[in-house]
Amino acid sequence: MEEFFNFNILHGRELCGIVINEFLPKIKSNQLKISDDLIIITVADKHSTDSSTLNLINLEDKNKIKFLVVPKYIFWISKVEQLYFYIKENYDNLPNYILYLDGSDTLILKDIINPEEYLDFYKCKILFNIENQYAGTGYEAPNPTYLHDFYNGQYESFLIKNEIKYGNKLPFGLNAGVFMGEKQYVFKLVEEAYKYMNGDIADGFPHGCTDDQYVFRYLHNKYYDIVSADIFNIFSFWGGNMSIDDNPKNYKFKIGYTNKYLNDYLKLK
Repeated sequence: MEEFFNFNILHGRELCGIVINEFLPKIKSNQLKISDDLIIITVADKHSTDSSTLNLINLEDKNKIKFLVVPKYIFWISKVEQLYFYIKENYDNLPNYILYLDGSDTLILKDIINPEEYLDFYKCKILFNIENQYAGTGYEAPNPTYLHDFYNGQYESFLIKNEIKYGNKLPFGLNAGVFMGEKQYVFKLVEEAYKYMNGDIADGFPHGCTDDQYVFRYLHNKYYDIVSADIFNIFSFWGGNMSIDDNPKNYKFKIGYTNKYLNDYLKLK
């Protein structure tokens, strides 16, 4: 279990619950440093903000986290909408890097001193968390053909790009609960996601899709050279009920990628 403290960020209700139960005194006693060039943003209603797992962490500068509180949180539109307008309205006063975290089930466990090093590792401008599936989180398609290209043409294109970059068709999917990037690129990506999510369903996917994870996966494929996912878990780790055993010491988070393909990727770099 101590190995979870090798990650800067943990994401997932089951995983965060386990770590909080086991290590709450350590979490509260660790005073974490966050780069002066980075702001952390989360979006939630007041109840979720008050009970956020981010309130448990001990930051050297407690103002590093900006809670954007909405009267009513609408899945998943509120997140993208609030993030887009906040960056737009405060752009010139924000630091160069933005880290978005889902507030209800994320923990920061290590210092984040140099955001650029994680982006440089993947040769990207925006880095998302990863999960071991290419699917959404409950979005119901408006018609039987709406997501056809997403699961077929888009997905095949994505796998081919993975093979070129990583040396293997890794069938992972980005997780939209954690992402970090250079401000200008985060703003452009969130702006485009916001426009798609408020578009006309009649225009086909991703127009009118209100699931941010589907839309961000579409944008990952569209801007593959700019957007990456942390498939080797060098920065973050998503741990849902699909990725850890009943015994957390036998966690399956490596999903077969971390050790097997890391050396191949380093050679390709």
